Amino acid sequence: MPPKKSKLKKNAASSNSVVHHQVKNKTTALDYDYDAQFKSAADKDVVAAPVSAPPKSIEEVGDVKSGIFSYYMALVDVCINTRHVFQLFMLFFLTNLIYLHFKTQEDNGSTDAMEKMITASCIILAALLECCAVLNSRFRQFESGKTKVKPLLLDFNYVYSVFFPLAVCLTKASNKLVLVSCCVVQIAYMNVFVRCLISYVILFQFGDNDNFNGKSLLLPIASCFFYEAIHKFVGSEIEFSEKSFLSVILAMGSFLINYNDSNLTLFVMRNLYLSFIIGIIIASPILELYKSQTEKTLKYTWLLGIYILFFSAGLIVSDKLLLPTLGKFHLNWLIDFVTASEQRTGIFKQWFIASSILIPAIFITFSKVNVSMSLKRKIWHFVLLALLAKPMVIEPELTSIALFGVLGILIILEIVRANDLPPFGGALRKLFSTFQDSKDNEGQFVLSYIYLILGTSLPLWVNNVDSLQESTYIGLLTLGLGDSIASIVGSRFGRHNWPETNKTIEGSVAMVVGIMGGYAMLDFLFQTCSVQDKIVVLSWTNRFMCAVLCALFEGIVDVNDNLFLPVFGYLAEELFMFFN
Repeated sequence: MPPKKSKLKKNAASSNSVVHHQVKNKTTALDYDYDAQFKSAADKDVVAAPVSAPPKSIEEVGDVKSGIFSYYMALVDVCINTRHVFQLFMLFFLTNLIYLHFKTQEDNGSTDAMEKMITASCIILAALLECCAVLNSRFRQFESGKTKVKPLLLDFNYVYSVFFPLAVCLTKASNKLVLVSCCVVQIAYMNVFVRCLISYVILFQFGDNDNFNGKSLLLPIASCFFYEAIHKFVGSEIEFSEKSFLSVILAMGSFLINYNDSNLTLFVMRNLYLSFIIGIIIASPILELYKSQTEKTLKYTWLLGIYILFFSAGLIVSDKLLLPTLGKFHLNWLIDFVTASEQRTGIFKQWFIASSILIPAIFITFSKVNVSMSLKRKIWHFVLLALLAKPMVIEPELTSIALFGVLGILIILEIVRANDLPPFGGALRKLFSTFQDSKDNEGQFVLSYIYLILGTSLPLWVNNVDSLQESTYIGLLTLGLGDSIASIVGSRFGRHNWPETNKTIEGSVAMVVGIMGGYAMLDFLFQTCSVQDKIVVLSWTNRFMCAVLCALFEGIVDVNDNLFLPVFGYLAEELFMFFN
């Protein structure tokens, strides 16, 4: 897991990230530039502490009087470093593979292959123009005296929240490109109304008759809603790129998963997480009342109301959404699904027994034994790999539901832990503290292990729970083996750092070895489970290239590995498969 970024409530020290934000004066009229994360600072007419600061004092960067172009070029000269240039080359490499794939399709007679590539290019250009509009707005506000802090560059890592959804859509479901573009084009720095307007412009400009229906017209609003909801609950805990990427995932899951087009288990999960979100929204006002109360009796009354509202709302809404399709209560359907075959029942029993033994044993052992924090944190990666590797091959639907269930449980536990809600909040806080380093304690929420489950699950879900695609397992390989081994080896034996980062070259080499070992393990599982003749795997040369690219991404990119690394690995796998 990568180091977490500095939080707003702490003054950021110097960093190499190009992440800077600024606030409007409260009297400023509606403008392109809008940053809700810093809205609370507007009344004081000062800028909130940036997520990270450039390696040089802002006052030394450039003179605003020299003009907007010269000013921002001076900022780029100070803030852009070798890592950023190398990241751009990696993205250009993946873009070139996508272009070659669509060029091949065009040569084979496809009539709309290059049209989709051009559409994606226009979306990226639109996002770039939006960023320029935000920068221009900030510059003009400072120039006119409406703000007192010099305008700064946007988050460089935001490029991944734009590039990854578009690239995955192009390689996996290019017919949904316009719908994905409606979400991607919503640059989070802009006003919510402007973002929705731009989404509708994209929809009407590039859409066709198949894209115009009730769902597609609601999609831009839903995307904004998910972003604002994430920002509301964990706004200061995660970066803009993460919030934007998660909002795209939620919006796409809500609107692109249909029972007729997708696996039934995905359809069930989609309705369950919508019910989960509704339950959180309904219970959140009661949570605020609970926090504000000092009288003990009233406090526990509100606490009881939180639990009753959340669980009852979630169960009722999910039942209304799923009953027409399942024909029964969803918990009864789940029991029937698990007991439908001896194989599923056996796997479920193994998970239950292993979890009942391993989880308490790990907590007890590592609370008493003095080992490195890297090993403490990565032990969960290895446990996940051991529990899921074979079931993901032979029972992908059961594995998918299990991962979704674990993800929901962890989110609930984190909400209870972060808000210190009785009766388990204090115990969870003490229990989890064994596996938290100083960076985890900077904010209220700790999302690393939630991202671990999500990152492992995303390739499986994007592949529509298809175990016969090798890219389905890339989350397990990169997080369960590659990233884990890289962290342990790098922290113990690493001596040579990548430029401008604390990641080591030794750790990256270990990651390549770990991923290649994971591929060998997959081949063994495919043979053991008798699916080696049904699945198309990458050549070992392409596997090595994929492992190297993942190791480079993990080593030089300053994003949350658990969330973005599996997506990068998935893209590399899918693209190399085209040229296998």
